Amino acid sequence: MVSKIIALSQGNREYVTDMRRYFHMHPESSLQEFETCKRIQKELTEMGVPFKVVNDIGVIAEIEGAKPGKTVALRGDIDALEITEKTGVPYASTVPGKMHACGHDAHTAMLLGAAKVLWAMKDEFEGTVRLIFQPAEELIAGAKIMIEAGCLEGVDNIFGIHVASAYKVGQVDCTPGPRMASADMMTITVNGVSGHGARPDQCIDAVVITAAIAMNLQTIVSREYSPLDPTVVTIGQMQAGTRANIIANKGTLELSIRSFSPEIRAGLIESIKRVATGTAQALRGTVEFKLTQGTPPTINHEGPTEIARAAAKEIFGEDCLVEREKQTGSEDFAYYSERIPGAMAFIGSAVPGPYVPHHNELFDIDENALPGGMALYVTYALKALAE
Repeated sequence: MVSKIIALSQGNREYVTDMRRYFHMHPESSLQEFETCKRIQKELTEMGVPFKVVNDIGVIAEIEGAKPGKTVALRGDIDALEITEKTGVPYASTVPGKMHACGHDAHTAMLLGAAKVLWAMKDEFEGTVRLIFQPAEELIAGAKIMIEAGCLEGVDNIFGIHVASAYKVGQVDCTPGPRMASADMMTITVNGVSGHGARPDQCIDAVVITAAIAMNLQTIVSREYSPLDPTVVTIGQMQAGTRANIIANKGTLELSIRSFSPEIRAGLIESIKRVATGTAQALRGTVEFKLTQGTPPTINHEGPTEIARAAAKEIFGEDCLVEREKQTGSEDFAYYSERIPGAMAFIGSAVPGPYVPHHNELFDIDENALPGGMALYVTYALKALAE
């Protein structure tokens, strides 16, 4: 069956390349993927694949096999970024100030290609494959929207692919365990008592308290958590005071908090609150907290990961698997794998020449990665259904 999947994927090389270039030329920001969504609907309609639309910006499609069985989901994100493209390629963005600088155009195209292959093979497998064309990954909002729309109802496991400019075409990174960090944000508001700069003894100085909290927070990662468990507490913004001769009564700190386990994630929040509260009290002030919870850590579950690794070897060869350290960036695929077993694979798409990172105005992919990614989607689905 794998040889047929590979043949069908290679046979759709031109289709998936054309689709990727269309989406690349017509990027849309997160939560504004209206035309992208319409084009996905058009392609699925022409294939005959049934689907439902979510808020005019997402699509959930479903391909049923010859007999009932498990349900496996495949996810591809579809949104672009607010970046002015400078690649100079013939298929460059036609929308000023926006481009697909993270490869989501490729994900959309590969998932459409997978739909074509799965539709052609629907009489050869048992069960159902659900295709999730997800908006707003860059805002860490799209997965929640799709989950609320029922995309995981009845699903046994889920698989996602992300192109990776760090790897050559034919290389695949799908490693079990934590792969990307949780990402939370916190605002700490410091309350003091203002007064004249000539009489600080009559005041409670929010500048001093804010600075002290900033310094004391540095001890959390270095002294409370194991160096073998990567954690990040970043103070990205600090503000206090209005002019030289006024003792400030307000200060704020904006924090980014990242970790790789639910337990450490929860512990960091409590540690920050304890240190900030204790520091403020020691200096006669008070603090307030506003926590904005982002994604949980992205964790590849053992079962789906083994299926994906086996599928990758069949598509790309026995030596295709590579492994990199887990990344402190975040991915809202985590919301899916938090609820059901899942795995996410990074497939090589590096363009020959100097390395260009994602989210860069020169970002592009080697389109030779597209048929392999399409085949990996399909092979994973059929292997997972047969488990």
